[in-house]
Amino acid sequence: MMHETPAPAENDFPEPEFLDGAAPKPHECTMAMLAHLGGLLFSFLPPAYLMLKFQDRSHYVVRHAREAVNFQLTLFFYAFLILIPSAGVGFAVYACNVRWPVALLVGAIVGLVLSIIVAIIATAIIVMACLAAGKGREYRYPFTIRLI
Repeated sequence: MMHETPAPAENDFPEPEFLDGAAPKPHECTMAMLAHLGGLLFSFLPPAYLMLKFQDRSHYVVRHAREAVNFQLTLFFYAFLILIPSAGVGFAVYACNVRWPVALLVGAIVGLVLSIIVAIIATAIIVMACLAAGKGREYRYPFTIRLI
């Protein structure tokens, strides 16, 4: 008879190993959270600023800010990719002998729906990054092209 061990609770996991040897200070966690939150509100500019400002002071803040910048730049790329299916649907509707204003509207609606889906997913991912940064944990954004 096999006994399964219960899944460990969140508090049972060991503390993360920090790359620079020490746990981040509370103000570093706050700045890392602001890097992610600033990305949510103002795109890549706040995390880029924090990345440069803390370059010589906190590796923890710089790592989180770099992740936030990369994610925000990736979102720009995704926004550009949304144009492809939007235009494709618009051209397909226009090819069906529908007047161009209606075809343009249909393409715009498809683009809007896709943009809303990406925005909801991005917001959820950024909130998870903020929570990880606030707890002093590392976070890697999924679906991200790491340019810097």
